[in-house]
Amino acid sequence: MKTDTNFFTNEKDNTLIDRFNVLLKDTELFDCLVGYFYVSGFYKLHESLKKTEKIRILVGMGIDSETFELIEDSKKTNMSTAKFKEKINNDLITEMNNSENSLNVEKGAYQFIEWLKSGKVEVKAYKERKTHSKLYIMTFPETDKDAGRVVTGSSNFTYPGLERNLEFNVELKDSNDYHFAKDKFEELWEKSEPVSKDFINTLTRKTWLREDITPYELYLKFIYEFLYDKIWNDKKDMDVSYYPKGFKFLNYQRDAVLDAKEKIKEYGGVFLSDVVGLGKTYMGALLAKQLKGTTLVIAPPALIKEHNRGGWKHVLREFEVKSIVESKGKLDQILKNHESGEYQNVIIDESHEFRNEETQRYEYLSEICKGKNVILISATPFNNSPSDLLSQIKLFQPAHNSTLPNPKVRDLEAYFKRLDKRQKMVNKDENPELYMSVSKEISSDIRENVLQYLMVRRTRNSINKYYQKDLKINKLEFPTVNSPIPVYYEFDDYINKIFDETLELINKNLSYAKYRPLAIEYQKEPEIKFSNSQKMMGNFIKVLLIKRLESGSYAFKKSIDNSIKIHENVINIFKQKGEFYTSQTYNWKIFDLLEDGDINKVDELINEGKAKRYLKEEFTDRFLFDLENDLKILKHIRERWSTILDYPKRWKLVELLNNELKNKKVIIFTEFIDTAENISELIQKECSGNVKVYTGNSSKEDMDDVLFNFDANVKKETQQNDYRILVATDTLSHGVNLHRSNVIINFDIPWNPTKIMQRVGRVQRLGTDFDDIYIYNFFPTDPIEENINLESLARNKIAMFIELLGNDSQLLTDEPIRSFDLFNKLNSNDLEDDEFVDDELRYLHLMRDIRDNDKKLFKKIEEIPKKARVCRKSDENYLISLLRTGKFKKVFKASADETVEIDFFDAIKLLEASPDEKGIPIDNNYYNYLNLNLKEFERLLSDPDAEKTLSRNEKSIIAFINAALSQRKDLPSYDIKFLSKVKDLLIEGQLTKNKTKNIAKLLKNNAKDVESTITILRKNIRDEDLKTTTKDNSDDEIKEIVLSAYFK
Repeated sequence: MKTDTNFFTNEKDNTLIDRFNVLLKDTELFDCLVGYFYVSGFYKLHESLKKTEKIRILVGMGIDSETFELIEDSKKTNMSTAKFKEKINNDLITEMNNSENSLNVEKGAYQFIEWLKSGKVEVKAYKERKTHSKLYIMTFPETDKDAGRVVTGSSNFTYPGLERNLEFNVELKDSNDYHFAKDKFEELWEKSEPVSKDFINTLTRKTWLREDITPYELYLKFIYEFLYDKIWNDKKDMDVSYYPKGFKFLNYQRDAVLDAKEKIKEYGGVFLSDVVGLGKTYMGALLAKQLKGTTLVIAPPALIKEHNRGGWKHVLREFEVKSIVESKGKLDQILKNHESGEYQNVIIDESHEFRNEETQRYEYLSEICKGKNVILISATPFNNSPSDLLSQIKLFQPAHNSTLPNPKVRDLEAYFKRLDKRQKMVNKDENPELYMSVSKEISSDIRENVLQYLMVRRTRNSINKYYQKDLKINKLEFPTVNSPIPVYYEFDDYINKIFDETLELINKNLSYAKYRPLAIEYQKEPEIKFSNSQKMMGNFIKVLLIKRLESGSYAFKKSIDNSIKIHENVINIFKQKGEFYTSQTYNWKIFDLLEDGDINKVDELINEGKAKRYLKEEFTDRFLFDLENDLKILKHIRERWSTILDYPKRWKLVELLNNELKNKKVIIFTEFIDTAENISELIQKECSGNVKVYTGNSSKEDMDDVLFNFDANVKKETQQNDYRILVATDTLSHGVNLHRSNVIINFDIPWNPTKIMQRVGRVQRLGTDFDDIYIYNFFPTDPIEENINLESLARNKIAMFIELLGNDSQLLTDEPIRSFDLFNKLNSNDLEDDEFVDDELRYLHLMRDIRDNDKKLFKKIEEIPKKARVCRKSDENYLISLLRTGKFKKVFKASADETVEIDFFDAIKLLEASPDEKGIPIDNNYYNYLNLNLKEFERLLSDPDAEKTLSRNEKSIIAFINAALSQRKDLPSYDIKFLSKVKDLLIEGQLTKNKTKNIAKLLKNNAKDVESTITILRKNIRDEDLKTTTKDNSDDEIKEIVLSAYFK
């Protein structure tokens, strides 16, 4: 090793650290004057300094590069010594937070603290002037022939300065140099502020070296960090300028509104997805009141009617919210009648109805939402596929450049595509258990990486549990939902035979050719792109027939009669005129027009591009054969059912209403208008009390009757008792209060459990006078046999439906179903399956309780430093680390076998500890595991899967733009700017699939030169699109270790 040269540059074997280690062995007093001093670099010298009697460190600029600004301005601002010391200590905290993760650093730091306490080390800070000097003075014992040595140059007392950086330092051996430096140091030392005690306090209390943190306190700190943004929501200010008289503003509503407001501020939109019955309409109005500007509300027709007291118009008017309220069916009219600048916020009620983005109405909605604050209201935003959520999120987040913190979801399109692919790899009919397991994993992934930033969701159970005190203060409580009661109706042998035979014909014999004319087998030159949609249309009609069959003979017979008429009309026109008409959107309108013989109106649809005419010559012979065969089967079914004059299901309902529910106010739900009208006539004749029917065809006066007779929120003096029984379709299953009743009857098998939840939500309201809610579900059974109970017979009947349908059973419900599972779920009162919601509220309220009732503990939790760690005794050896960059937080678990990411709820279960548990000493393996967790975090942040993946149409348009820019160097600057902006929009995913598809097609067919390319783009891209901007998604945020728990 070369130690005889006077110059040290940190090159190869010529490092300053090596020279110090030689000189310090004989040093009695070591004085340092440095700009920056890093405690974390102390371990490099502490072994050589053990024999040194005294070490004095004079910091001239501070711990980091910002401190000298304070020193420079200290005289101008009369900065106090206390403030100066505070800055020095904050710099020390920052340095330790960023220190190398190694046992050597820890040992060196503890040695430094020990020597500070003993007085062997003293630290002062010089604040008179900023000092860039780097001076190291080594005083030897008096017995030594030399008084000492001086090293000066460019190196600070830091690990990079001592060893890593290219530096230039010189060792001075002359006695005069030593004494001059020593005298000058003494002069500065006398003028400096002592900070040793501050260093001790800071290092032992405010950095990861703190040793008094218990496992319980770290567990609480984990919760605190994870839920930090929500802990204080209940203390934040809100606009309370006006509320309706008698309105009770509850804490759970306040929390939701403030949480949603923060999410909108950060990400441009939010899902309000509390389960049904918690008052999302009121929360939407409260949220709109907190936002600037006018709010446009888009909702189903029933929810915007003036006479609906729970509807949007009434609620927004009550809260004095400046608003525009429109029906979801008039999106094109909204664009025509309202300028974009008229509104700043958009509320979309029942937003899950916009899950399909490849439609014209989604295109309209996307244009309406562009650049606005978007509030999506839905209790069920995610049903069949992960991509259900994507289309809704894209109303306020760009598809390829989201502002969500996790790089994994930067390209939302690619992220959801991966999840969809993963789900589709499992056949849910062949392996339902695996399918449900994968679906749960996908849901957890979406919750962790997407929805925690974009969704506010609570269940009724969690509100009842965690906001009980507030509910009691306001004298409110939710009624208890009892387990649904199955009602069995029996077929006799004759009806059962016809029923089963009909099911077989519907499922296996009908071809549904009328509803899928573009299927491959019917077209001489088929277009593959239509194959899936045509198949789905046929399957949809099949399921519709089966559901109407189960609903009742009346509804089923009407369907068969209508289907026969449609087939006869279509076949006659096909034979006589040689034409067939179809449309992706207007098929049912075409059927009605054909039934009325109004061919001119069909021609108008064709001319408007809403329908298409196909000639007989384009079809194979099989098409007409299947049409005529289907007509023959339908007529046979009608003939068989003509012999059945009544249906046992109706009379079972009458029996229930006249006995068990004789004096009760009752609400009966059915999917079909025909069934509703049919059973209401019978009930009116056979049961006591008047019956009200409400369907999609009902009037304003009908709604008034419903509300005055069934809504407990209507003023007592105006309530009426004209009707005891309400028969309704699902038009009334959302947006209205019906809680003057506490009985729900599901007359049809409610294949989708979510539908039960929505229906029950009408009566399970805060403020009802009832303590209990009762649900009755109707089920068919085979003829009763001895020793076989009704439940088994009902299960058998449901099994037959599902087995007959096979893969098409998914059209009955949103989940993979088996008869056993479905029967159990429909007859369970536990319909709110959202465990993570309850858990999050549990931990949130735990933190708030500590905040309000144990301020000392809460203060300690707040002050636990970054990189805090505890060690706990365990049968397993692993490390859990909470890591963060910006707002992005992740939890990792490292062990000898693997390093994996785990979610908050898995981590919290492992971290949970009792207040009296004590920690144990940490060993070197802690650092090995910590660095594994950090490495996995780095890998996640640089995940190649996070790169943008553009669609074929997006790439095609960009190719035209690139060609235009390269071919014409003389383009005006405004054209260049326009093309560049369009390119950015495509790269970010700001344009809808429909729009990119149409533009790509137009360019392919019509763009002959640069001018035509620009013309097509300008014609199809609105000014509002060009104004869209995305926040900078810089990945330069500091990566932090928040805390770790080591188990051994």
